[in-house]
Amino acid sequence: MRANLFFAIILACLTFNASAGNLPATQQLIKSADSCMQMMRQGDTAAASAIVLRLLKVADQIPDSYARGNIFRVAASYYGEKWNYEKAGSFYNKAYETASKLPHDDREKLKAITLFNHSLIFYQHGDYQQAISMCLEANHYYQMVNDNNGIAETSNRLGGLYLLLLDNEKAAFYNRKAYLYSLKSDDKNLQSLCLNAYGNYLLAQENTDSALIMYKKAIESALESGNKKLIADAYYNISFCYSGLEKFEEALSMIKSAHQWAIKSGNQYDICDTRYKTGLVLYYMNNSGPARDTLLKALNEASQLGSSMLQRNIYDALTYLEADNGNYKLAWDYLNKYIDLQILIFSEEDQKQVSYLNARYDAEKREADILRQKAMIQRRNFILIVAGIMLFALAITIILSIILQRRKQRIAQQELVIRQQKITELEKEKELVAVQSTLKGEETERSRIARDLHDGLGGMLSGVKLSLTNMNGSQILDEDNARLFEQAINLIDSSVKELRWVAHNMMPEILLKEGLNEALTTFCRSFSGPPEIRYHAFGESMRFEKGFELTVYRVVQELVNNALKHSAAGEIVVELIQEPERLSLNVRDNGKGFDPGISYFSGHGLSNIRSRIGSYSGLFDISSREGLGSEAMISFNDTKPYVRNN
Repeated sequence: MRANLFFAIILACLTFNASAGNLPATQQLIKSADSCMQMMRQGDTAAASAIVLRLLKVADQIPDSYARGNIFRVAASYYGEKWNYEKAGSFYNKAYETASKLPHDDREKLKAITLFNHSLIFYQHGDYQQAISMCLEANHYYQMVNDNNGIAETSNRLGGLYLLLLDNEKAAFYNRKAYLYSLKSDDKNLQSLCLNAYGNYLLAQENTDSALIMYKKAIESALESGNKKLIADAYYNISFCYSGLEKFEEALSMIKSAHQWAIKSGNQYDICDTRYKTGLVLYYMNNSGPARDTLLKALNEASQLGSSMLQRNIYDALTYLEADNGNYKLAWDYLNKYIDLQILIFSEEDQKQVSYLNARYDAEKREADILRQKAMIQRRNFILIVAGIMLFALAITIILSIILQRRKQRIAQQELVIRQQKITELEKEKELVAVQSTLKGEETERSRIARDLHDGLGGMLSGVKLSLTNMNGSQILDEDNARLFEQAINLIDSSVKELRWVAHNMMPEILLKEGLNEALTTFCRSFSGPPEIRYHAFGESMRFEKGFELTVYRVVQELVNNALKHSAAGEIVVELIQEPERLSLNVRDNGKGFDPGISYFSGHGLSNIRSRIGSYSGLFDISSREGLGSEAMISFNDTKPYVRNN
């Protein structure tokens, strides 16, 4: 009660300040609206209800602004959660109308977030095409204002929608896009959310190993942000993976971890759900007693929550458990309760769907009335236009002639542009061939020089050392000359080692013999530090054609050497991910970072890297912030043409 009174006093102050154009007060309104959205996500609709009503009173007293439109958006989301789709649609329209009156950045930002929230209603009711259309439009607005967080969120939802429509290609594209854009953000919660979603996509494609990697990365990001719910969700997903693989011991360990994190987060629904899943795994492991006790505890929690869905699922599990143990009467009772709850859930869903369809019908009816009025106006205007045409026939003829002439000119210009584009494409192909030829020539020359150094100069130095060593035994030297003689032999020995290292670096034999994974392992281990250089490889190791492997190896060389020279890092991490038709690299350090607008690559290092990667149609992205290290990402999305046929 005191909290509500305190909030009312704050809103009263904000009303006065916001109406006077006070910027800090406007920011407070935005934060209050965002806090209300967070309450709804956590299921606290009672607290959200009081805040929504107070915010709407404030909205009626302030001029058009981002804060006012944001309040309408939050109110629409609240009424959507309450199944009142007519009011939800009305407030969404007010939010769009307010956005249309704002300056560019605020207009695009408010449109984007409103479209994103609005799409959820269509998503929940199976109107996936409409939801996709609204998410694509929201994504467009987010890109206009360079909002990486918004792009990641909308891409994440688009990935889920396309997965439901079984469009795996688009689902993969948007899930990867969500993950890559979340990495550009400092929001670890967003990163964890996108990693979880990417893992769900991979799991749907039966790529369980890669899905597990994504879920574990999601846990790392969520641990950094301290978001206990996201940690619980990731452990929950890992447990589901192990259950599907029938690794029930691992599944039990993971769901217990999910349950503990759910308790820490305080989310009662997640606490009950993870306890139910724990009982289910125990049932799969034939531990009937512990399974029964756990499921009954979960049933009590679900009853207190008033969750029909959870109660139905728990009764389903108890039915099978008691039937397996010969308790058929009890199993029959549980089955009846399961059926009653199933009917109740269907009834609730039907009510939601009817409310949704009524709101859609009312909206379409209003649109039809508007269209009829427009048609009447158009008919009246048509009569006026016909009269005007008769009066100005000559003028129109002249105008049409001019338009026709200009159209011919535009067609000619378009044909010229098309020809120029074809010429440009041919020039790009020519440049690509030239780059590949240059790189091939460079590697050939490196190989020749390395061979000459190793076989020629290396052999000569070894011979000189041997001759001097033999002379040392047959000559009488005083103590000073003997010491100088020994130093000369040691210097020649060091020169031979350095020469062999240079020759190996120019053309590493292990790359040609053992492949990319072994070559990168040897390369990273060749540095004794500091800094510490760590190398990780994921996926199935495979061999590629010589040119492709050399390109990837040289790129890693260049990135690591530049990090050693300039970053002052304590740690450099190199990651290689190999999938059946895709290869990705990640090189990051925890050094001082740099301004992305000013390259810290010496000479033509960065352009050489881009040329090498571009010659194999790869993608390259490097990001950094001063004081926070740097990260380079390289991906080749179609490596099938370069796989070596063994």
